[in-house]
Amino acid sequence: MKKIGLTIIILFIALGNLSARHKKQKTVNSKIQSIYMRRTACFGKCPDYIVEISNTGKVKYTGNHFVKDSGVFEKNFSTVNVQRLFDEFTRFQIDTCQAQYESRIQDLPGIIYKISYKDRVQSINSANFGPVFLRNLALSVDSFAQVDKSWKKIRK
Repeated sequence: MKKIGLTIIILFIALGNLSARHKKQKTVNSKIQSIYMRRTACFGKCPDYIVEISNTGKVKYTGNHFVKDSGVFEKNFSTVNVQRLFDEFTRFQIDTCQAQYESRIQDLPGIIYKISYKDRVQSINSANFGPVFLRNLALSVDSFAQVDKSWKKIRK
């Protein structure tokens, strides 16, 4: 009887460890932990929204003004797709960019980045006035912001 009880306890412990390992989220292999990008409004009807992409594949979209989908939405993307994006940011050495680029046109919508690493956060303001690759990277981030029925709305 003691052997059966001990066997059952060991079985539950083993299953618990297996379950915990199975639940561990896969993450992207990158120094980058997350990417935050905001497209700011202009004096007209420019869309104002935020896209936050985690190294686990979780993407959060916040539609503020002049967007098709207002509110906060979440979706889990394949880490393969997120890996490609993070690799693209790394390839362009985003960590060497200035913190602020001079805004030459006041009415132009802006692009703001916040790149999180394990030990720091790098902000890039007015990225649309920086190197061309910053605008191209914004288009890549935008590809993660196409809200459809597969997204979960978490608040207005």
